[in-house]
Amino acid sequence: MSVRNQNWYDLQSSREYPLDDRATGADDSGTRLPSNIILDCNIKYPEQYGAFAFVQAISISPGLVTVLIGAAPTMDSAGVTVAAVSVVKPIELSKNYAIQPLVPGAAGWFVFGEGVEHNFVARYGTARQTLIAPKNAHAYTTLPIQTIKKKSAQNSLAGIVNIETQEPLSAETKNVTINGKEQVALVIGLSATTADIAYNPLEYFRGRCSERPESGTCPTPPIESINGITPNCDGNIQITVNEDQGLTLYNFTDCGGLGIDLNIDLDGVCGRRVYEPPPEPRDECATNSSSSAEST
Repeated sequence: MSVRNQNWYDLQSSREYPLDDRATGADDSGTRLPSNIILDCNIKYPEQYGAFAFVQAISISPGLVTVLIGAAPTMDSAGVTVAAVSVVKPIELSKNYAIQPLVPGAAGWFVFGEGVEHNFVARYGTARQTLIAPKNAHAYTTLPIQTIKKKSAQNSLAGIVNIETQEPLSAETKNVTINGKEQVALVIGLSATTADIAYNPLEYFRGRCSERPESGTCPTPPIESINGITPNCDGNIQITVNEDQGLTLYNFTDCGGLGIDLNIDLDGVCGRRVYEPPPEPRDECATNSSSSAEST
């Protein structure tokens, strides 16, 4: 008696799904991929790795099942590995197993069939061999702004970031036109309730130091480097001295700041130049020879 209404995964075990119709299904040695190993998958990854997702390698041993997923810019290029799935046996059939991303932004899952009960090893060099159908694996466009940080700061904000504002600033989503296309954007600006207040925004938001050194408009230019040495990302400059030189630090009482005093003078740094006596003059011209004639 035949089964009229088979389980959906049972149906996929008898056909090439989830491979694309354009895939040959043959590995580098010509062996075809059994249809009952991979029953289903759903994979997403950033578009910069390539538009064609494919199975790069399969390894089925008595204790482990591993599948590598690659992405390539063309059907006949090698591509790069973007994700992998590795499951210890025994494997529960028709269950979603999450992939392990090997590049930032990759995610998805695989479903295995009864074909994993048999040992199998295969490698696929191009997407033409094991191209995955676009409905099961496709690239997506990444966000244009992925992190936010203060200029010259070492740490940045990523992931889900909550932006909070105080008067007179506001942050809200609006429909704006960018390159002729309407987009939803986060707009940060002056709130409508305080936009008509008579004040200079550049002066109001100029910060504790009253000026911005990077603009080059400070009345007194700040120290940005010492002998060409600039601060690190934390704004620090490390000064190393020998212990026998005697380092003394003291505060300026009238104008603020910190003084550094080393027990060493210019002679100790540069040394006294010793002038040598001038060299003896030497004739560098070639000597002329003359011959004398003898009379007989």
